[in-house]
Amino acid sequence: MPTSGVLQPEQVVDLVPDQDGQRDAGGEHGGDCQPEAKPGQHPLAPPLLTGPAPGPLAPVGVLHRRRVEQLLLQGVRLRRRPRRPRGLCPRGRITTFALRQGHARESKGHTSAGPGDRRPPTLGVIDLHRREGRLLRIGHRGAAALAPENTLEALEVAVELGCDLVEFDVLELDGALMLAHSAAELPAEPATLDQALAYLAGTAAGVHADLKSRGIEAALVERLRAHGLVERTLVSSFDRADLLALQALEPGLELGLAYPEDRFGVSRRSVLLPLVAAGLRLMRAGLPPRIARMQAGARASAAMLHRSVVGRAVVERCHALGVPVLAWTVVSGEEVRRLDELGVDGVIVDDPHIVPG
Repeated sequence: MPTSGVLQPEQVVDLVPDQDGQRDAGGEHGGDCQPEAKPGQHPLAPPLLTGPAPGPLAPVGVLHRRRVEQLLLQGVRLRRRPRRPRGLCPRGRITTFALRQGHARESKGHTSAGPGDRRPPTLGVIDLHRREGRLLRIGHRGAAALAPENTLEALEVAVELGCDLVEFDVLELDGALMLAHSAAELPAEPATLDQALAYLAGTAAGVHADLKSRGIEAALVERLRAHGLVERTLVSSFDRADLLALQALEPGLELGLAYPEDRFGVSRRSVLLPLVAAGLRLMRAGLPPRIARMQAGARASAAMLHRSVVGRAVVERCHALGVPVLAWTVVSGEEVRRLDELGVDGVIVDDPHIVPG
């Protein structure tokens, strides 16, 4: 007769061994979400199973039925590992791919989290949450409204105006990494990625690199390491494959998933603007229940959302997950005030003057 909490052969699935003969308590998502055992409860038992452990836990993997039967005859108790959605803890928070285990190091100007604060710890110089309650000011393509975009001049203007982060596009042209949104938009005085990083490394500003070419992840990581900027850098992309590659190459990077992508340039066609506006409203309504899955699937630690799809529900959902929300590209003070009231953490702007503080 089945014993409560003991798996019969036909029930055993996904039991994972540990090399020293003990079961892995945290599974593939790490042990950070595992509850502590209550007094008298076996440390690896599910919540309903109490009492001392009956004996050593078996070093088992995915077992064949015959091997399971042998273990059961020997009196070894096998317990099912609880399943959870990939990338999420039971409480719905993003797991260690975003939090990255270690000791939190507070950024300059970052206050300690209070008891009710669900933000992840800050592990580097960069902090993508609000600074003492104020919006982050992020210069778009440097400061595109005040100087030629994606140039050293634009980066310098953004730094002079006190931007918390300076954003620029990274494009591969003839084997070189350049600052440009596209080959057709290469500035008259183009800057290389190395020139941009060398300049920003000597400032206090954070770095925000937006990928515009595929397959440049390893080269980007190598240059960031060379300039000592990994822990001060956010890399964003519309493509989750880019972010997954970056996370594998350098877990120390902050990664931002941009949404939505205008693949066919329909937003630039004035005749289609009413349809675009309607589509963005639908996206905004459907985004809150999807955002956790999107972020987890890209291993992204920040949500980079177009201003038109930002609503209170998605901001609250992201903050419940410990994910900062950065809105792009904001062009008016009125829009900055709306986003500020919604609680976004930062705005990406062509003219940093429109952001107070």
